[in-house]
Amino acid sequence: MPPTQSVDVRKVLRIMWRGIAPWSWMFFAASFFQIAAVVTFAFVPINLKKFFDILSAGDTTRAPELIWIIAFIFGIQVFRRFLDRIGVYLISVLDSRAIPLLMQIAYDHTLGHSVHFFENAFAGALVQKVRRLASAFRTLMESYY
Repeated sequence: MPPTQSVDVRKVLRIMWRGIAPWSWMFFAASFFQIAAVVTFAFVPINLKKFFDILSAGDTTRAPELIWIIAFIFGIQVFRRFLDRIGVYLISVLDSRAIPLLMQIAYDHTLGHSVHFFENAFAGALVQKVRRLASAFRTLMESYY
């Protein structure tokens, strides 16, 4: 029986990166949009503080400023949701394109084994092992967003 190779997280991530590499721009763009959505959300508490400071002062002449702050917060929320949706869309497209490539990479690796490997393995178990890589990638992408 041939010795088994140890597999660590770095090796698995390298294989996953080979599946993402043709569409790496999607991965980086989705990351950019998600980071931008988080950064824009930081403006909401700052403007809420201004809103409550003006409201607690009791000055009725500053009502138009309060309306402007509410509209600004609404605009930030809409813009943040837009950025978030673009990021999630890019990740779902990347997911749908990378998983078939990852499965092909796993099948190619499986085909590189000796005949003895195939004699001692059930075909269904081989398919399940190949699908585990795609399943792990999908789980990783879902936890990313």
